[in-house]
Amino acid sequence: MSDDIPLETLFVLLAILIALSAFFSGTETALMRVNKYRIRHLSKKGNKSAILAEKLLKKPQKLIAFILFGNNLVNFIAASIVGVVSMEIGGPTGVIIGTVLLTIIVLLFAESAPKTIAALFPEKIALPASNIYYPLVKLMGPFLAFINFFTNIVLKILGSKPDNNDEKLSIEELKTLINEGMTKTSIDRQKIMMGVL
Repeated sequence: MSDDIPLETLFVLLAILIALSAFFSGTETALMRVNKYRIRHLSKKGNKSAILAEKLLKKPQKLIAFILFGNNLVNFIAASIVGVVSMEIGGPTGVIIGTVLLTIIVLLFAESAPKTIAALFPEKIALPASNIYYPLVKLMGPFLAFINFFTNIVLKILGSKPDNNDEKLSIEELKTLINEGMTKTSIDRQKIMMGVL
């Protein structure tokens, strides 16, 4: 492989793959952490990215399946390239060193940092990412349905099933939301809302 492709090209390709891995990791965190009620509000106001995000989040199994497939694909390709390059540069010892280095780089730059940034700014990352994910998830719909079919079989074997009531809030959860999530609301307004509940 490396006889046909220059090492410089392989390093550039490796950098692109790590960037893609960071994209998948960060956007997954952002989309799963974003405030769904805020997205719904923006969607009703006509925000195109929010409309796509809301559609994606209505079927999170397909979205997660696509992200995991993409992330694993780029990570496996990156590992293969590191193996080839390391073997050429340093032989078997080089492969060990290359594997350790790749693990550290992926952990820091393609997992930890992107997920932390996405957790801090979920909406700013989730909305633009939805424009990329929506057509791709649509395109790969049959393949993702196939993956989810086998995932559901495994869940049934383990005696578990997807919970469709995750979006619903109990009265107690709504009270907590009013008390803790609306700190800028006046006390009188909070009391009125609690009275309504």
